[in-house]
Amino acid sequence: SVNAGIWFMAQFGGDLSTWSPTPALPGPNAAYDVIEDSSTRFTARDKTPTSGNTERFVRGAFKQAD
Repeated sequence: SVNAGIWFMAQFGGDLSTWSPTPALPGPNAAYDVIEDSSTRFTARDKTPTSGNTERFVRGAFKQAD
């Protein structure tokens, strides 16, 4: 997370119009694994397997904690 009360999340997709998870929520059931979540870096790995020619895209999202 960026700071207290703000979450940084990742969304992944096979094109630039469909993103998963929707909504982008952090947690144990996310569609990605968080590799690093520090004050300076957020690293996530998509859980969707790919083959040699499969395109995958990622985008980041900020969310204020409820």
